[in-house]
Amino acid sequence: MSLWRLFGLEREPTPSASREQKLSLLHCLYAVSAASGSVSGVEENEIRQIAGELNLRHEDYISVRLQYRDYLEVLGAPSSSEAGA
Repeated sequence: MSLWRLFGLEREPTPSASREQKLSLLHCLYAVSAASGSVSGVEENEIRQIAGELNLRHEDYISVRLQYRDYLEVLGAPSSSEAGA
């Protein structure tokens, strides 16, 4: 299964998507992942891969990622199963 279908997209965003549109997509992916209370390492890796496929700069990816740092399991956020216990 392609990454795009995994996130409910029918096809890869067009190359003509603006940087702002691509960043908005990245925000949406993090927001959906964080809705459970934390962003797992697997989810974060998928989002990182999508950012690469969107040809976003690493600095752009890190800028968005930092806005969700309180949800990142890798930085100590409780996993979804721990939060519900």
